[in-house]
Amino acid sequence: MGGASDVSSYQQTAPVTLAALKPVLQLARLQSLSLEVPMPFKLTDDDVKTLAKALPGLTHLKLHGLRYDLDSETEATHNSLFAFADICPLLSHLTLRVNASQLLQSDVERLLFADDSPRSQRQSALKTLDLVDSVLPKDVKGITAMLGFAFEGLKDIKTIPAKEGWLMTQLLSQMRNTGFDVVMGRKGEMGVEGGPTRH
Repeated sequence: MGGASDVSSYQQTAPVTLAALKPVLQLARLQSLSLEVPMPFKLTDDDVKTLAKALPGLTHLKLHGLRYDLDSETEATHNSLFAFADICPLLSHLTLRVNASQLLQSDVERLLFADDSPRSQRQSALKTLDLVDSVLPKDVKGITAMLGFAFEGLKDIKTIPAKEGWLMTQLLSQMRNTGFDVVMGRKGEMGVEGGPTRH
């Protein structure tokens, strides 16, 4: 029987690492996990993959550090989001801060155009993605397209500030209505270069 865990007040000063989450990793049948803490999460892509593998039945996951040190780089990247696409097919709501500033144009082009594109491997349950104050490219078309392919049922993208999330949601809707290739423009104009924007 699935359970839920909600931690709203976690008093420590060090960042939350995978080691601090080890007790949660034993709850293989957990369906909902919400951790809101007054310090940043410090998780690598491998850490996030380990979490996803340990809790494959998750439907809701919220990892939200209430105090962010914006001078330090987030370790988890956009690849952490795709780990959930591969491992947690029932996940419908996800809140996670990532650093997508290193998203490469070649990554997006391969997803959209290459013959060996992994486009057939999609997770359809995710409806809401909250990226909170993630580090995103200045032009969000590339990351929006990748999220649209990875999460076939994605409807709502949220960010802090809200304007970027609204823009990504509108882009996603437009891409699905008129075709990803049309909205993105011709190959080689993916809009992922130009450096990060903090949210």
